[in-house]
Amino acid sequence: MIPMKTKILSAIVVLLTGGIVAQAQSNPPAKKEGTRTAKSAASAVPASDVAAIRAESRAYVTYSLARDWPNWGKLFKDDAIIQPAHATLQTGLAEIGASLKTIPLRRDWRVDPLEIGGHGDFAYVRGEWSHVLTPANQPEQPEAGKYIQIWRKQSDGSWKFVRDIWNWDLPVK
Repeated sequence: MIPMKTKILSAIVVLLTGGIVAQAQSNPPAKKEGTRTAKSAASAVPASDVAAIRAESRAYVTYSLARDWPNWGKLFKDDAIIQPAHATLQTGLAEIGASLKTIPLRRDWRVDPLEIGGHGDFAYVRGEWSHVLTPANQPEQPEAGKYIQIWRKQSDGSWKFVRDIWNWDLPVK
């Protein structure tokens, strides 16, 4: 028997994926900017919510760079799941926090939400990221990649991560 939570999340993924496909089919091609694609179509998410999600994305970077884990954790729902590249998925704040605290120091971290859409209390974000890892006693490591996130609007109007998956643009060695 499939748990109700799994059924609900599956339905959300289907709805969001269907919305992405429908939006892609009904909108003109996106404009190219360098090596990335910026979405020019209007989002079903109100402009005020898009601005709030962008602000939370900036806060995520700020808290992480400062290693301010208590405030950083407030950006996630208690039952959030992250799916990092080259690692197992992590569920819940304790597991996610323990995993992300192991990331070496970094600088020049940029998170660029290129597309924000969704419906009702759910939003998706497609974006790109880059940073320079500065591990102790090792050379700096520039990295870049892309991500997809699902956010959920809270009863107080704030937005929190419920799902996050990312990977690198680095070639396989």
